[in-house]
Amino acid sequence: MKKILLIEDEPSIRENMIEILNFFNFHVVHASDGVEGVELALLEKPDVIICDINMPEMNGYEVLDHVRKNESIDNTPFIFLTARTEKDDFRKCMNLGADDYLTKPCTAQELLDAVYARIERTDKIKQKIQEQMNHLVQELNNVSSHEFRTPLNAIMYSNETVCKSIENLRGHI
Repeated sequence: MKKILLIEDEPSIRENMIEILNFFNFHVVHASDGVEGVELALLEKPDVIICDINMPEMNGYEVLDHVRKNESIDNTPFIFLTARTEKDDFRKCMNLGADDYLTKPCTAQELLDAVYARIERTDKIKQKIQEQMNHLVQELNNVSSHEFRTPLNAIMYSNETVCKSIENLRGHI
């Protein structure tokens, strides 16, 4: 079950989104402001963060900045959900490193499409990294076994030579 962190200060919007996400089998943790949201992100390590921009205590831009600066969560997909509809707002969010941008009100389908797209992309990246790691491990095993065998072959040859010399000496005594 994928974990979603929802950071939204408007209770009715937050509850509606929690209900939608829970219905589609997501585990939802939620915060009503940015400070609490950053704390939950660090504690829960969610698969996706959905965050409002205009909030008390810490706005969404600051939340994203904290997320991107923390190595343990810096690659977490981040979706802004906001009432801001200006092109400049969208551009600012994307330039700051957001993965998606939804405007309020959004439909359940828009929300789910954004979440599924971020999860699918992250899963593909993780799969590719795992494949690369497996390949590197295999290469390391191939190189290291060759490197171990080469000196061992020399030792075994020397051992055979010594054994033959001893046998020849015994035969002459």
